[in-house]
Amino acid sequence: MEELRDLLDLYNPDSSKHEEMCELLLQVDKKNLPRFLESSLEELSESSDESRAKVALNVLAPAAGRINMQSIKRDLEDTAFKILQPEQHTLIKKLLNSKEADTKKPLMKFIYDFKTRLDEAGVNTLDVSGRMKQPYSLFKKLRKAGTISDIHDLLAVRVLVENEDQCYEVLDVINSAYDSVLPRFKDYIKRPKPNGYRSLHATVEFGKHTVEVQIRTQEMHDFAEGGAAAHWAYDQHKNTKGYMRGLAMVTSKRKEDFVFVFSPNGDPYRLPKGATALDFAFAIHTGVGLRTKQVKVNGSISTLDYQPLTGDQVEVITGKEAQPKQDWLRIVTSKKAKTRIRTWLREKNRDRYRDAGRDILKEELKSDIPQLDSDMLEDYGLLSADDLFVAIGAGYISPKAIKQRLFPPEPAVSAKTTTDSDSSKSKIAVAGMEGLQYRFAQCCDPSPSDKIAGYITRGLGITVHKQSCPEIAEEKERLIACHWL
Repeated sequence: MEELRDLLDLYNPDSSKHEEMCELLLQVDKKNLPRFLESSLEELSESSDESRAKVALNVLAPAAGRINMQSIKRDLEDTAFKILQPEQHTLIKKLLNSKEADTKKPLMKFIYDFKTRLDEAGVNTLDVSGRMKQPYSLFKKLRKAGTISDIHDLLAVRVLVENEDQCYEVLDVINSAYDSVLPRFKDYIKRPKPNGYRSLHATVEFGKHTVEVQIRTQEMHDFAEGGAAAHWAYDQHKNTKGYMRGLAMVTSKRKEDFVFVFSPNGDPYRLPKGATALDFAFAIHTGVGLRTKQVKVNGSISTLDYQPLTGDQVEVITGKEAQPKQDWLRIVTSKKAKTRIRTWLREKNRDRYRDAGRDILKEELKSDIPQLDSDMLEDYGLLSADDLFVAIGAGYISPKAIKQRLFPPEPAVSAKTTTDSDSSKSKIAVAGMEGLQYRFAQCCDPSPSDKIAGYITRGLGITVHKQSCPEIAEEKERLIACHWL
């Protein structure tokens, strides 16, 4: 149990990582955990230490629940609750006492009526007993429900029978004799809880009161109160069904493929086995990981690729600015860390590529870069001019291709300019108008039998092509209608 105590000494009672600490205790020494929890309850009962109470409430009680030591769990919660919130505890106790005075008689009446109906049905029971909720359990319920009238299991009755079949016989009596609150029925026998808990829960109306009825065998009850782990100290239980089932369900959750590492503040972090100190830095926060300079393990300087062990305390020493290196990708093992490093390296290179790409395009154009058309950017699958510069700087797009898009070369044409007064070929009308200056393209040499189109040439008027000419196939925006006269 000393190892468990040492780990709790590292833990910060104000940490929010209760689940990680609970898992750590279950993984490190599950054999001695039941005795450790009982010992911790005894020590807490004789103490008023708030730090110890926080650990009991947030870590030890959940751990007891995970191995199904429900009695220890309830006692840890109530004892810690009394230390941490004494005024609330007193109020809840008074509320319970007042409700007990109001409900004791109806509860006893229900138990008598229920026993009578069970006897009439020929169902043998080992015990039928009633109970009120525990203070901390009621406190949690009130925070959710708001008022005590909204709590359906304030009154509860437990029925113990000899075997599983009798559990369902009791349920049949309940369904035939009382009005059930169907949404609250739970069959934990056919579908046990992850910690191995098995029981039937039915809620019924009895007069003005709501009563929860728990139905289980003696073996299920012993397991529910003491937990599977509690049997590990007793050889005589090791061959029982309850023990074997509980052992399987509890130990199946204790995977050995994780390590638990502490920060200097006492926060536990769960890491995959084989993770490095640099992985730990990224587990704390991406900003911490990116600014990592050095690490200390248990107070001594270590390497970034050190693989921490459970219980190690790792301190991350950071710089003012992020400085990840390419070889960090070989050090980290987690997908999160790799993704963050790659993203940072890509963004850093993006700035360099963007500046280089802008200079390259300026050099190609021999002038300032004009406004870039959104349609052109979309053709390349880009969203902004900066994206284009990055692509040029990285060598994905040729600056010459962009120059040609910005300033398309003239299609090959004859040097001869023609007007309507020329008689070498039939006259044409451009956009329905006659008398405009135009020329015939030499590349396709259109004749009156061809369908034609006009290509708007900057500073040179209209060049007439065959509509099928490949030189204008991609130039639809600069075409104008033409026809022979």
